This record gives sequence, structure tokens and C-alpha cells, in this order.
Amino acid sequence: MIFNSLEFIPFFVVVYSLYLCVRHRTWQNAVLLVASYVFYGYAAPAYVFLLAFYTLVGFFTGLAVERRQRPWRRWILSAAVVSNLGVLAYFKYADFFIEQVAAALAALGWSSPLQPLKVVLPIGVSFFAFQCIAYMVDVYRGDVRACRSFLDFAVFKAFFPQLVAGPIERARHMLPQFERTRRIDAGAIRDGLYFVLLGYVLKCVVADRVASLVDYQFTFVASVDRTPESVVRGMLAFGIQIYGDFAGYTYIALGLARLMGIELSRNFLAPYLATDIQEFWRRWHVTLSNWLRDYLYIPLGGSRHGEGRTLINLLVTMALGGLWHGASWNFVIWGVLHGAGLVAHRITKPLRERLPDGVRTYGGWLLTLVFVMFGWGIFRVHSMADLSAMLRALMSVDPVALVSDSQTWILVAILATVIGVQYAEERRSGSTWVSRLPLEGRVAVYVASLASVLAMGFGSHRFIYFQF
Repeated sequence: MIFNSLEFIPFFVVVYSLYLCVRHRTWQNAVLLVASYVFYGYAAPAYVFLLAFYTLVGFFTGLAVERRQRPWRRWILSAAVVSNLGVLAYFKYADFFIEQVAAALAALGWSSPLQPLKVVLPIGVSFFAFQCIAYMVDVYRGDVRACRSFLDFAVFKAFFPQLVAGPIERARHMLPQFERTRRIDAGAIRDGLYFVLLGYVLKCVVADRVASLVDYQFTFVASVDRTPESVVRGMLAFGIQIYGDFAGYTYIALGLARLMGIELSRNFLAPYLATDIQEFWRRWHVTLSNWLRDYLYIPLGGSRHGEGRTLINLLVTMALGGLWHGASWNFVIWGVLHGAGLVAHRITKPLRERLPDGVRTYGGWLLTLVFVMFGWGIFRVHSMADLSAMLRALMSVDPVALVSDSQTWILVAILATVIGVQYAEERRSGSTWVSRLPLEGRVAVYVASLASVLAMGFGSHRFIYFQF
């Protein structure tokens, strides 16, 4: 089930009505657990067992790691992490590995005995696998106590608003909320409705409106009738789409959780206002960035073993972060590109500190935005042949033709609007700017937003991050 489907509306109305009727946390959690499994199993009931597997492994590993002494704790944790990653690798990378082996053997003139398994990737498997690993490692490190209530832990693992596309929540943030009874007040309902509506506007009104242009451009990127300027427009359109789509999902999740008295982590902090690439990753998909830092970059050594090792750790972390997005070389290249950007940011720090503040701020913002949009093009292509065609096209772009094109300016206007929303939402002391308007202004904003969402329609496009 997806948020932008007609069936989700009655589903949530029923779940929320039942949730409001119960007054104790045990019954609240029971309602949420059943609802979460129905939500996840709606399209593919068989994969409910996968969610149950991760829940059981996480819960019992946490208890075992906390109670055992060394070296058993390390062995138990290692086995649990390997099992988590093994299941994820099977569903996400088995066919990719087989295809690469077959290609390598074919290059040598041999045939491969392996055939693609045609594995169907379960929705959201990467997100709840990473969440499970974070919990087990945190218990092992002593950062959080192992949960004693299986019901509380199962709800933490399966909580449906954030289950299939994040944010990747930590146990120390979420479990205390499920261990107490939630009280829902007018402020929670007001903020919840605001974030839900904002998410739907970003998804249905912004992301889905440019989706057809993105699909057309990146389906025929190597076509002879594609101009270099159209490739730039496709990259720009995808930069708009992926923000509206992914941020839209997480705002809806944030709002639904707030309606139920639960606080999710903010996953976007005005990323297109970043003035350097490091700041971008502190603002884009924040919970994944923090996960990669805490459970990959720091265990690799972080910045503790000299400058050279630090730069290697950055590249490795971002390359694996790219691979996390999918079993394709373009994702790895995208990750390496951002890793190289972070390396360049670190190396050039002394030079940048000598630049005037205005150059650092505004020049850095424009350079970062161009870099990120270029990266989105690599992220979106279907094949290495399309990537090669895209790069060739970019080398022959005519700036005059690009600037004189009306469609380009429409996309720039949409991007400017998106950036304005980011500024209003994330840079205004964290408060919802609409709440400070007069009553008439708030009503006008809500009515106009709801009308635009209904006019555009639900369900025309799945959320992009479902595939990851």
C-alpha cells in the first residue's frame, strides 16, 4: 500500500479511529502493529515473513548481546549482522552479481553456468535491514538497552509510516515513544495535518508533474533527436522530482506519525540551500547520512588515522552508500562522485577559508547545486551506454540555446519554488510558517493546497525510493 493511493485513505481513517479509541500504550501498540503488517503485506503478503524475520533477529540478538560476555557478544552480533546483510544481498544484488560474472566470462569467450534468478526486490527491505543493524550495534556498544517487550520492539521495527522509505530511525529515539502511552493534543493534530498536506503537495503537485519529462528524457537519452540542452533539462527535472518525491514521502510519514503522537526524525533540512557538498549530506536524507557515518565511516577508522586514510574512508563510504541505492554501476559511480566531492571539499578547505564570505556562500551554493544536479543525472540513467551518451551531450551544450528555451525557465521557476519551500520549512527556526499566518491565511493555504492535490490526482507514480 502506498500513501498516494485511494485505498490508503480509508485504511488510515479506520486505523486512526481505532487508535484514538484506546487509552493504554499496549493497545495502541497492538493497533499499530496489526496496521503495519496489513500495510506492508497489502501488495505482497509473502514478504510479511521477511519483516518478521528481521524483527525476530533484531529482538533476540539485542537480548543475547546484552546478556552475554565477550567473546560471545562479538560472535553473536557478527552472525546477526551477516544474516541481515545476507538476506539483503540475496534480494538486492544476487542477479547483479550473476550478470557481472556472466559478462566477465563472456569477455573471455566462456559461457556462464549461472542464470539470473529474477529475484523480486521487496519494498523497503534496505530500510528495515539498516534499522535492525543499527539497533543491534547500538546495544552491543552500550548506547541503548535491549528492549524487553517484544510488542514494543515489533512496533518499532514495523511502524508503517516510516517502514518502506524511512527515515531510518534509531532505537534510542523511537523505543521510548512506544514504551509510553501517547497523548494526542490539538497541536499534534495541527502539525500532523500540515506535514501530511505538505508531503502530498510535494509528491502529487511537484514531483509527479515533472515525472513524465524525466521518464521521457532518460528513456531516450541516447536517441539521435535528443539535443544536449534537453539532457540538461532532464537532469534539472529529475533534481526537482527526486526531492519532491522523497521529501514528500517523509513529510507524509512525519505528519501521520505526529497525528498519532509520535515524533519521527527530520530527514531533509533544506538540502538545495547547502553551500558545500559536506553541508548537502548533512541536509539530504539525514538519517542515511548519519547511518553511513556511525556504522561505516567511523568503524573504517573515520579521521583517526591520518589524512590519506580519511580520504580513502570517505570514498569507500560514499561508494558503498551509492551501491546501497541499487545493484547498478551508475549508483556506484554516483557514490564515488560524491565521495570525490567530499575529498575535494576537505583538501581545499585552507583555500576556501581565504575567500570572501560572499564568494564562499553564494558561489559555494551555486557550485554545489550544479554538482548535485549533475550527480542526479548519473543517478537516473538506465545503463552505462546512456551515461556515456549523457556525458557526450553535456560536452556540447549551447548555453545560448539553453538560456533561451522557455521549458528551461519553467523548470528553473519550479526549482526556485521548491527552494523557497525548503527555506520556509527548514530555515525558519524549525517552525511551520503557516501556523504564524492569520486564520484566513491558513485556511486559504490549506484549501488551495488540498485542491491542487485533488486536481492532480493520486497514484499516478510510485515513490522513487520504494525501489531501494
